[in-house]
Amino acid sequence: MEKKAAVICGTAGLLGLLAVILGFVGESTKSKSFSGFDGVNCVYRSTPALGCGVAGAFFVLTAHVFLTAATGCCGCYRPETRKMIPSQTKRVFAVAMSVVSWILLFIALGLFLVGATWNIAGDREPAEATSSGVGECYVLQGGVFAAASVLSLVIVGFGIASYFLLGASGPPREQEPGIAMGQPPPYFQPEGGYPAGATWQTRV
Repeated sequence: MEKKAAVICGTAGLLGLLAVILGFVGESTKSKSFSGFDGVNCVYRSTPALGCGVAGAFFVLTAHVFLTAATGCCGCYRPETRKMIPSQTKRVFAVAMSVVSWILLFIALGLFLVGATWNIAGDREPAEATSSGVGECYVLQGGVFAAASVLSLVIVGFGIASYFLLGASGPPREQEPGIAMGQPPPYFQPEGGYPAGATWQTRV
């Protein structure tokens, strides 16, 4: 069980780390998107931040879906395979972290994709022209990709914590010795046998 937990957490952690790295790479290259003003439109060129944004969104989404499937959607769909039943408090914390991570996931995806969109090559209409007749061009504000990276780290961290809270590892459930699940209780006969004419009933 520990090996399985290590594989699941390692895979999700690697995907989350890739999303974080791509986010910071996109943050460092996004400023090269704006090319200039041609007198009519603002000219933008494609940068590596476009691919970083798309790939970062894919990796963080994959990591989160992978962890959600591993936990059985907060333990709802794998009760027979879970060897350790979490307490009610742990389950509440796990569900809360799962809900928060889903909200943060949508925010991170939006930031990644918005940042990628602003790094697509093309011409865009400028803002209102200034007194000199030159149009003001919009550029992507700083911190969009960096915020997506930080959220990706939090999302994966919450997912891994939820996985362990729901009993990913731990001692198996105790079972009463001598009685197998689904089997009738053992038959006992008193020493010397039953007296003649005695009757009995089997209780189920």
